[in-house]
Amino acid sequence: MFLRHFERLKRAPWERYSQAALLILLAFAVLWRGGRTLDVTLLLGLVAGAVVLARGCREREGERSVPTVLWWLTVLFVLWTAVSYVLTRTMNYGFDEVAQTAALALLFLWMARHPEGAKMHTSILRVLVVTVLVASLIGVLVYALGPLSRFVGTFLDIRAPWKHAWPNAWAELLLLSWPIALLLARPQDEQGSGELSTLWKIARRSLPAGVMVGCLLLSFSRAAFLVFLGQSIVLLLWSLQRRVAWRRAAMIALSVLAIGLIFFGLSNHLRSRSHPVQSLSEKALFLAPEGSSSVSERRTFWTQAFRLANEHPLFGSGPGSFRFVQTPLMRAPLATSDHAHNLFLKLAAERGWMAAALAFTLLCIVLLPLLKGLLPAMRCPLQGCPFSCVLARIPRYELTLKRALLLTAVLGVLAHNLVDFNLHFIAISLPTVLILAMLPHAGGSKLNKKFVHIAGCALAVVLLFATVHESFYAATSTLARRADAQGKSQQALRWYRWSTGEWYSRDRSLALARLQMKMEARAEALATIRRYTQELNPADVRGWHLQAEIALAGQDTALAMTSLRQAYDLGRYADLRILQGLLPLLALQSNTELAERKAEFSEVLQKYYDAILRNSHYIALSPNVEAFVDVAELMAVLYPSEAPRYQVMAAGVDRQARTERQKLSEFRSQVIW
Repeated sequence: MFLRHFERLKRAPWERYSQAALLILLAFAVLWRGGRTLDVTLLLGLVAGAVVLARGCREREGERSVPTVLWWLTVLFVLWTAVSYVLTRTMNYGFDEVAQTAALALLFLWMARHPEGAKMHTSILRVLVVTVLVASLIGVLVYALGPLSRFVGTFLDIRAPWKHAWPNAWAELLLLSWPIALLLARPQDEQGSGELSTLWKIARRSLPAGVMVGCLLLSFSRAAFLVFLGQSIVLLLWSLQRRVAWRRAAMIALSVLAIGLIFFGLSNHLRSRSHPVQSLSEKALFLAPEGSSSVSERRTFWTQAFRLANEHPLFGSGPGSFRFVQTPLMRAPLATSDHAHNLFLKLAAERGWMAAALAFTLLCIVLLPLLKGLLPAMRCPLQGCPFSCVLARIPRYELTLKRALLLTAVLGVLAHNLVDFNLHFIAISLPTVLILAMLPHAGGSKLNKKFVHIAGCALAVVLLFATVHESFYAATSTLARRADAQGKSQQALRWYRWSTGEWYSRDRSLALARLQMKMEARAEALATIRRYTQELNPADVRGWHLQAEIALAGQDTALAMTSLRQAYDLGRYADLRILQGLLPLLALQSNTELAERKAEFSEVLQKYYDAILRNSHYIALSPNVEAFVDVAELMAVLYPSEAPRYQVMAAGVDRQARTERQKLSEFRSQVIW
């Protein structure tokens, strides 16, 4: 009986099931917060491993060969990322990025072997377009009835949309999707009895792409507007190169834009009944309330990422480390980010310059032959310029309509990631990688297919093992946090101990130390937090600050002072409560140091004051407000000559915080769910 069941399982169409799981995952990622959560990343690892293993380690008739250079670049990029993770300075973060990189690399190589025009290509593109349209309709309800002033589709956390909504990432998904919608609709094939009839048929076919363009406008993303303009120029160059009938091209372009503008106007009309509407012109011309601050902040992040990359040029600081290693470079309160907002600078800072070079080279090999198709064929003259000779040696692919639209979609995502990194959203990175693999690849020598398949299966097995291992601990740590939030301390402690083997532990050590403090187990709490600050993540300001709190609770003033000094050096602009704890200890130990550092502390306080008055990064809603009032009162005592100024600043901050918190209260009351 067992053998019969085994044979039945063996005959099951596992390959078809795994491909269906991939399509379901793609739709789920788009509809569930853009796939930004850990559960979607783990699902991606499981599905990618299953897809590769279900296909098997044997050759298939009719499949494409992956060029040797492309295969080795992809595999080396994964291996370099893995080594960077092993050597990371922030051990509690980064596993998710390693798993995502390995899964996407496997899927890229798997999809690259499918021939052009494969049925799976069409299935992926259809699921993407249909799901984005469904997400757009959901987004209309959120935009029209909710308090969010920018269109976010389904890229939000419904529990706290005022903190967790990502309109720029949503706009990036639309940059990927609208050319695909145009490709599947094929409006260029429509022909009516007259020009008006033809225009009507083209407009009907252009409806999905037009809706997506309308949603793109509603996102009020300046970078996305510029990239959309660039995509339009790419398609214009292709039309000129292919000598497409200008009347038909104009009809398609006008139909898409007209539908987009109508959708934009109707959605804003619905919203205007209950909420104010942003001005598109003010946003585009940098006249909106945030002005050019987002531009200057991005420039700062790029400079900081470049500096960090040069400090650790070989393997970087480790995947996912930017949010921690960047804090000592901050020059304004809460001016931090999870990423460097540039794809290649992020890779360089976190995984080393070699990782950035590998990714750049891989993209060039895939995209340059297609980009050459936008230009007339050229030859290198005998005494021509070296640059033109190099270009002439690059293969040139003729761009069909399908290739041109797929290329436009991928270029849109890559261009947007040069100024706003969003590839950690699985809803964006997964379809982008799959579409990139659908494009034709430059020729060259081919690897032994058997070796390629066996290596792919081996990597898939390793990925599956790591993902299953981490999935178990993700469940136990979630149960621990839930029990902790419900006040079930013993149960939470038990689940935290179950999670000891977790690689992607995130803030588990911090939460466990706080729980042990609450249970008055100070020695255990101190041991937990010291392991965190010494081994797991010495770059995390929060760990040093918590270590100081635990030390003070145990009357260990020396350790508290050392910890607060380290926390202040790492992140004086990350949390004002660090200075709030440091000043009383300095007052007890050294009046000389207080006098010498008066200007420094005043500058820090002034910057927090300015940030709270502007509510930069929603700082007026944070505990920094109470810390500011405390610090201002203490500095008024320590520096009597400046007391009136500090008192005025404290009053102004308190008043501004009450105003902003009242706004948040009203905002929450307007949330319809």
